[in-house]
Amino acid sequence: MIKWFRFKNFQSYLDDCVVDLTVNKKAAHSYFDYELSDGSKVAKVLGVFGANGSGKSNLIQPLAFISWFLTDSFKSLDESEKIPYFPHFSASNENTEIEIEFVFSYEEESSDPHPKTTDMEFRYFIEFNRNRVIQEEMKVKTSRLFSSAFTRSYNDKEDIYTVKKNQKYLPVKKNILEQAPQNCSLISYIYRMEQGAKTNEAFNLVEMVNFLFKLNDSNLNIYGRDNHFYNLSFATELFSENEKIFNAVKTLLRKYDLGLDDIKIEEVMVITSDGKEESRLIPFCIHNHNHKDKPYRLPIYQESSGTQSAYRLLASIALRLEMGGVSTLDEFDNDLHPQLTTEIINLFKDQSTNPHDAQLIFTSHSPEVLKLLRKQHVYLTEKIDCESQAWRADEIEGLKERDNLYAKYISGALGAVPSFD
Repeated sequence: MIKWFRFKNFQSYLDDCVVDLTVNKKAAHSYFDYELSDGSKVAKVLGVFGANGSGKSNLIQPLAFISWFLTDSFKSLDESEKIPYFPHFSASNENTEIEIEFVFSYEEESSDPHPKTTDMEFRYFIEFNRNRVIQEEMKVKTSRLFSSAFTRSYNDKEDIYTVKKNQKYLPVKKNILEQAPQNCSLISYIYRMEQGAKTNEAFNLVEMVNFLFKLNDSNLNIYGRDNHFYNLSFATELFSENEKIFNAVKTLLRKYDLGLDDIKIEEVMVITSDGKEESRLIPFCIHNHNHKDKPYRLPIYQESSGTQSAYRLLASIALRLEMGGVSTLDEFDNDLHPQLTTEIINLFKDQSTNPHDAQLIFTSHSPEVLKLLRKQHVYLTEKIDCESQAWRADEIEGLKERDNLYAKYISGALGAVPSFD
């Protein structure tokens, strides 16, 4: 679970920007908030609103980047490749920073039917540029303070990396750590090295961090929204392997897609682009016409763009709800009926539909969503003189808990709306 993240000189954000998901103790109760073992609360849902080009996508993109960097940067890049991101155009020769605090919650082994939940907190920091990592550090919270698990620093005069580590958290030889490529995370490097060696020498912290961030999912890449995110084939394969997830998705689609009675996945022979026959899983949407005995079957790719989009998106959402993690989604409600959008967000409320307290962090152009959320669940963005800025709604002076966020936003009282004057 993400508590907050901070970044500087990333995309359209030049100065320090903090995205805070922690909830003020005085905030009104909400089922969208999760209570940690120490009594503090973290938002399970965060929506970002603003005009086109204001920096909504760029506000959540560092989270998508860091999820990839911690898990897949080693081996997915050649050693000579540049780190795939864009600094602010006015500071292209300056370093970028990202820092994130996150929690790993687990149940202690016990015969008690309601075992105690323990929260381990981590803080990760990286300073880097397109060419290399400059500094990287992982901290673990012990009691009320954070202890350093490792620090990796680049010495530009000697062109070498030095690593300081806590043996308790990182029982790996320093000379191995200092050989990590310049364009990858030490976490990704250690995890892949240990997996390749097929040994049990890898320590729990690396496995834990890799596990947590592998759960995260996003439709953002370095160039913006990925239109091929969770394509039909991937979603179909997931649904064919997990009946529980598939049934949950079908229930939602039937509720908001008039005329859809069922979806069945069948293995059929198709002709590929090179003229060969190939067996593929194809979802067929079942429609009943005038309650006749023989229903009408339509392959998913002949359905409306809205139905196809919902089918793909719900694969991602359902998987996060089933396994936990963070869904970071840019304009996820495109092509969706507003009521379906509302229903999807509400899935993150309840323990019955969100047993692992997954988080949804999204951007939207649908102000109706604000009717669901409280001030601690809303970020607003604007761009001034080519620099994006962001603030949480509860930072707005004079905005009361009982105020209607939807009405305030539509009227322009909260800012972050386009001006047509």
